[in-house]
Amino acid sequence: MRDGILLRNLSFGYGNSRKIIENLYFTADYGEKIFVRGCVGSGKTTLFKIISGLIPVFYNCRISGDVMVFGENSPANFRKHVYLVPQNPEEQIIFEDVEDEIFSVSHDLNLVKRFNADHLISKKTSELSDGEKQLVTLITAFASKRECIILDEPFSHLHPKRVEKLIDYVLSYRGTIIFSDKRYDFLKRFSRVVRVGGVDCDYGCEPQMEIWNTEIGEKVLEVRDLSFAYGSKTILNSINLDLRRGEAISIVGDNGSGKTTLLKAISGILKADGVIVRKGRISLSLQYPNYSFTERTVAEELSFSKDILKTIMGSGILTEELLPKHPHSLSAGESKLVSVLKALKGDIVLLDEPTVAQNYEFGMRIIGLIKKLGKSAIIATHDFRLAEMADVVYELKGGELKLKP
Repeated sequence: MRDGILLRNLSFGYGNSRKIIENLYFTADYGEKIFVRGCVGSGKTTLFKIISGLIPVFYNCRISGDVMVFGENSPANFRKHVYLVPQNPEEQIIFEDVEDEIFSVSHDLNLVKRFNADHLISKKTSELSDGEKQLVTLITAFASKRECIILDEPFSHLHPKRVEKLIDYVLSYRGTIIFSDKRYDFLKRFSRVVRVGGVDCDYGCEPQMEIWNTEIGEKVLEVRDLSFAYGSKTILNSINLDLRRGEAISIVGDNGSGKTTLLKAISGILKADGVIVRKGRISLSLQYPNYSFTERTVAEELSFSKDILKTIMGSGILTEELLPKHPHSLSAGESKLVSVLKALKGDIVLLDEPTVAQNYEFGMRIIGLIKKLGKSAIIATHDFRLAEMADVVYELKGGELKLKP
């Protein structure tokens, strides 16, 4: 099969751990558009790393079976044909300047304009929001013009309006597209859907909304005239916000609008002008959680009381088999899950894009847990379905925070 990708009888495991993939048969013709679905930890990202040649070149693992990628059977040569966009764009970005990052692959400015990213060219990559970084990695991927582009949760940090335009471009690409995303809105537009793992994750089926009757109590957080700037650029302009016990607030806004900056300022990570009064312990789950893990097992990271752990386990979010694992051995989706649950140790819970690499039901269950445990939460998200589950929805735009009608 010279004109595409063939994986036959593929089995894979990390070190001495159980096999993540077993006897997999997978094909992709040139020009085919494939949606890969599967639950958190099912092996989707592992599959993508095998096709792109990262595995086994850079990983200690056990792998067997046949892998052929556009006529090549040596993993070291796969990258000549395949470009992988990982879930975490920071893993892909190399250069200090956005212009150098993009021009290292191609000097075609038409693609930058097509992605509506002209405003990013003059920036430093360190100045970009996570969504803007994700946009830059997408531009470099398509500028590479490889036979196959693999997109692993490529839109997780992007505003839905931008996603609508990008998916049209993705599906018009002449080469092969292998795509994975927790959203199922555009699943039917792909030529084929492949499921990885033995459990179906109910794509296309929205669970029935729970009804929470948690009483909203006294104020636990007061933010007054909060302002912050990077150099001469104002990010937050006189923000005022109150949060009460048992209340969940969501904040939406375009990429680079300052949602993450606001959460960091409220948590105290960033020093901003203004007044913040916190009543209770505050905790923050960032978009990329690996840096926050310090323990040897998931159980040690969480370390809840028996009653709280029972409530969490009863929600169906956390499984027993995850508890003994090392936090840095988890998949991206599992890492995000543990980070969000760990944040529930706080009285005031700040969640930055908590549903990245998760399905719709996860967001509903997390808000349910926040209510059941009597926590208060501020959730920054591009997921409008999650945002609408909150008690109050704000929009951050032009540095100002306003109630969303």
